[in-house]
This record gives sequence, C-alpha cells and structure tokens, in this order.
Amino acid sequence: MQRWQADRQRIRLALAADADEPGQGGNGAAREQRGGGRHVGGGEPVGTTIQRGPKRLLNLLVTSQVFRTSPVEMLLPNGTALPANRFFVAFDSANPELHAGHYHGFWGIPVRSAPWGADGSVYLNTSADRSRDRIAINVPHELVQRVRDRFRIDGMRELVSKYILVFGTPHITMSGQFTLYVQDPAHMAVLDPADVIGEPT
Repeated sequence: MQRWQADRQRIRLALAADADEPGQGGNGAAREQRGGGRHVGGGEPVGTTIQRGPKRLLNLLVTSQVFRTSPVEMLLPNGTALPANRFFVAFDSANPELHAGHYHGFWGIPVRSAPWGADGSVYLNTSADRSRDRIAINVPHELVQRVRDRFRIDGMRELVSKYILVFGTPHITMSGQFTLYVQDPAHMAVLDPADVIGEPT
C-alpha cells in the first residue's frame, strides 16, 4: 500500500470471469503496468494503473486497514473513480440513505442464509434481527447453482461462515428491504477465513 500511494497508482476493478486468474485481468488484459509514475510535460507525475479482481480485493479488505481507509483510487466499470475508503462498504456500515442507488463493493460475513419464496432465490442476511435497514444480498434462483459451482460450495449456507464481497447497486424493495441483487457470480468474491493471505487487521 505504501508503494501504491507513493507511486500514485490506481486500481482498475476487473470483473471478468477470469479476473483473479494468474496472468489475467479481464479479457486477458495485462494485469499490471509496473513501475512508478511518469511525468508529462512539466506537470505532476501520472500514476500507473493496476488491475485487481474481486478475490484479491477481498483479501486486501480483510487484511489491511490501511487499504480499507486509503484514498487509493478505484477505477469503476462505468469509467468513474472513487477512493477505496468510499467505494468499499462493510456490511455493518451499509446505510440505505447513503448507499441505495449507488454502485459500491459491499463486504463482510453474512450471519444467515434463507430461501425466499417458491422460486428458489436465496437471501444472505447481514444482521441477525433481519432489520430492513441492514443490507441483504439476494442471489436470484437462476444464479444459485452458478454461485455454488463457481465457489465450490455444496449449499448457500456455507457462505455464512465466509467473507464475501459483492459489487452492485442496492435498492429498496417494495417491502422496504435494503437489498443488493447479485447480477453475476463474477461480480462476487468468496474467501474462507482459513485461506486469507496475511493477518487480518
């Protein structure tokens, strides 16, 4: 993180299915432009850009308070940029007044999972009391099996014991629940605490 900040590096969010695979960074693009900033004319040095997929970003969120609170810029798929300390939102900090209708990366450990309705969709709840103001993650029925396959889990309940990161735009449902609907399993990361690289801080 100190090197990133010193080099004024920015992180491009890579959401392709292979974004966390070695040598990939979304559609096979180079994952990192190495080296420090470069000077253009007589102005300030221009930082380099690195690409990171969801799993590597989730590991950083878990292990590095410096990253969680840093102003390092995240370059988003729509071309905008936000500092990491504003873009990533822990489940406990997600607030419908601040975050509904805005694209963020929401992360933490769900406290329970529950099927919803007869269609087979699953809610991952982030509070034990199921408060409507606490963000809930909805995995639509057509994505449940794809999520299980991608993250090699036997059932959605296994996510309750793991860190997850989901990118998307939450909304308030007709019933008043603050909800983020998963759009694609590639827009998620799952990390078993036993697989965390580095010490959580």
